[in-house]
Amino acid sequence: MQWSTKIAPALALAKRRVVVKRPDYAEPLAGQKAPSAVITKNHRFDIYPCIKT
Repeated sequence: MQWSTKIAPALALAKRRVVVKRPDYAEPLAGQKAPSAVITKNHRFDIYPCIKT
């Protein structure tokens, strides 16, 4: 799957941000590092800002 099929629809609908919960060892979605992330013991929450229109 490509980046656009995974997260672009969510970013288009989001009002502020999209948060994706991932295992701490997982690669970023489609190889694109999130602009911001919260890292816990076993998980990482990647935070993507919404698309402004």
